Amino acid sequence: MAAWNREYPKAIPDYLSVGGWDGMAAAFDVIKQTKGKFTADEAMKILTNWKKDDSPRGPIMIDPATRDIIQDIYIRRAEMKDGKLVNTEFDTIKAVKDPWKELNPPK
Repeated sequence: MAAWNREYPKAIPDYLSVGGWDGMAAAFDVIKQTKGKFTADEAMKILTNWKKDDSPRGPIMIDPATRDIIQDIYIRRAEMKDGKLVNTEFDTIKAVKDPWKELNPPK
């Protein structure tokens, strides 16, 4: 948040901001691992097993079977602190996959 606020003092980060951050981190990891020379198949092989422990949303990874993100879900409640409403985390559900795909596997 400190780095974000230095660059964008009037903006509040949102889901699109985090998605952009994670997308660029994934692209950077492909470039770093291949020293900038890769085919589409090589990039997909890297991204199929891609993990990031320091995403703004916490640890994330790509599910190799579905290519969906797996991420922790943080349970929060709104509380008043210092005269402002803030989200206070009180529980975490670890490594959540897309529930629809979990409950409705391909036939």
